[in-house]
Amino acid sequence: MAIINNVIILLSVCELTDYNVAAYAATLLCKLPNGSMHVKQISGGYAFETANRVTLHGAVNALKQLTKFSCNVTIASNAYYLTHNQSFLPQWQENAKKFSKNPEIWLRTAERTGKRKDGTATKKISVVGQVANQDLWEEILSASEKHKVTYTLAFESSWLKYKKMTDNLARQTAWKTVNRMRGF
Repeated sequence: MAIINNVIILLSVCELTDYNVAAYAATLLCKLPNGSMHVKQISGGYAFETANRVTLHGAVNALKQLTKFSCNVTIASNAYYLTHNQSFLPQWQENAKKFSKNPEIWLRTAERTGKRKDGTATKKISVVGQVANQDLWEEILSASEKHKVTYTLAFESSWLKYKKMTDNLARQTAWKTVNRMRGF
């Protein structure tokens, strides 16, 4: 897989809880060989969706914009849910293979045993649960197959003007969604 471009995706989510609306905006930045910056913005609004699901929708839709070449992609988001949990994806996939009888179960915590102070053994605890928003995590995996994707919470100062544009677009999209729900 030959990497062609370095792409930065700035992702922002706006949630209007009084209206049960959340919207994402993503700004894709790619520095061209001539030194100029190619900028593309996308957005989407959802009613009755959680901010976490909308964050994942934004990441999926931004990655789906990169269709021609394999890229080094950095997704910068202030959503801890996305930037932190993506590191668990390989473990979840491995666990899904182990527990293929129940493919909807991705997560299994380790069994824990221990001894109390009095020397008696504690019970083995085995917790099995589902990964929240599994459908969207699978879409992220599918959309990022041909790219090298990294996630970060930090924003470089050179991205600041684009980050502000992204935040404003997310806010505008959220209000457009509210107005669409109201019939305006």
